[in-house]
Amino acid sequence: MFYHQNDALIIGDVLVECSFGNKAQISFIHSNYRTRLNNVAGDSEDPTGKVVHKIFGDWHENVFLWK
Repeated sequence: MFYHQNDALIIGDVLVECSFGNKAQISFIHSNYRTRLNNVAGDSEDPTGKVVHKIFGDWHENVFLWK
């Protein structure tokens, strides 16, 4: 996490895992300075490692799951 003035800028990867074995690998991606759109992308997996959802969107507005 990086701080710039009064805003927190989150960049990097996050792994979220539950006790049932499901997990999601999510990347927070900072786009270029002019657009100020910050993207999120990743996968959600079942306990066997099979990808069940794709995660994408603009993390400050809309995040979507695609099956």
